[in-house]
Amino acid sequence: MMIAYGIIGRKDAHEPRVGARVGERVVDLAQLSELGLMGKLSSEIFSTITLNPLIRQGLSFRKEVKRYVMEALANNVPGGIAEKAVYDIRSLKIYHPLHIGGFTDFYASKQHATNIGKIFRPQNPLLPNWQHLPIAYNGRASSVVTSGHNVKRPQGQILRGDSPQLDYTAKLDFEIELGIVIGKDSILGQPIPLSAANEYIFGVCLVNDWSARDIQAWEYQPLGPFTAKSFLTSISAFIVPLEELESYKVPAVVQDPAPLDYLKQPHPTSYDLEFELLLKTAANPYGVVLSRTNFKYMYWTMQQWITHHTVSGCNLQVGDLLASGTISGDTPDSLGSLMELTLNGTKPLQLANGEQRTFLEDGDEVIIRALAGGEEFLEVAGKVVR
Repeated sequence: MMIAYGIIGRKDAHEPRVGARVGERVVDLAQLSELGLMGKLSSEIFSTITLNPLIRQGLSFRKEVKRYVMEALANNVPGGIAEKAVYDIRSLKIYHPLHIGGFTDFYASKQHATNIGKIFRPQNPLLPNWQHLPIAYNGRASSVVTSGHNVKRPQGQILRGDSPQLDYTAKLDFEIELGIVIGKDSILGQPIPLSAANEYIFGVCLVNDWSARDIQAWEYQPLGPFTAKSFLTSISAFIVPLEELESYKVPAVVQDPAPLDYLKQPHPTSYDLEFELLLKTAANPYGVVLSRTNFKYMYWTMQQWITHHTVSGCNLQVGDLLASGTISGDTPDSLGSLMELTLNGTKPLQLANGEQRTFLEDGDEVIIRALAGGEEFLEVAGKVVR
């Protein structure tokens, strides 16, 4: 099973510390070290309020940690010493996992970019630059929150008829995304080549980049998203190291036309990771699945995100978040946003209990789950409130 890292709190200890999650069990790494079950690894590296210090230790350190974690779980028997460091996830407090210095949101799905383009530019849905470089914008790191945080409906300027008005968004949307967490500082002024890009990835998290589509439609030209997206972005509470996904690698989508040499990969790969989006409403607390999609559909690869992000000399720092943008497939049930599922609200979704949705309503809860090989390994959730 996969291992994932997050920041946890025990009922008998108020201090946040690093937890290693495997399934529904979480190992308190600081406690495990204090029990003498982590060799020479000091508990200080695990007695922190973010994962950033752990991330900086690198791959060989993580491999050593994983070995001790798996030993603790194997020896977790009643009365055994390891039992003192192993918890059921439901008994723990969960904290924000990262200090995020920078957040960049890409637009890496060709299906999503084409679908959105058809809504606004039916004669020219995919702009000429899209197939030559990974489009992105710099988001707001300060409003990135952990799964479970309520989504307060934002207000902003919205065009009503011929004039803008300040109002609450009527087109609140979700976006199914995968994020990568940067695991190594790069040097300002030095681009990261594709051949070295993997060295800068610590792991992946689930992302929901909440969007106010009516605010976005009025403000995004000519510079792109601003207040329509900066109000909140949710991430999963746990981060899965990239090496844990090795067995789910698949060939990436063929890129045509071929990108410039600095973005050209001899054998590009992606990951066969499934995503399921569940919508819970006040009238249907059990929820209904609105979308099932897969990361393998993405046009631009993680490595290309990093290389293009730094080609100008921009530097990356440990804990930075780079998100994929909305992940959409080719079928109507594999679209990663309500903007696409309802054609910008013109075709309401008919839910099984008789409700309709064009965009999210107050009280709605959105849960995105990531699965690999049919097993769930990450989740991000948020409930809309006024």
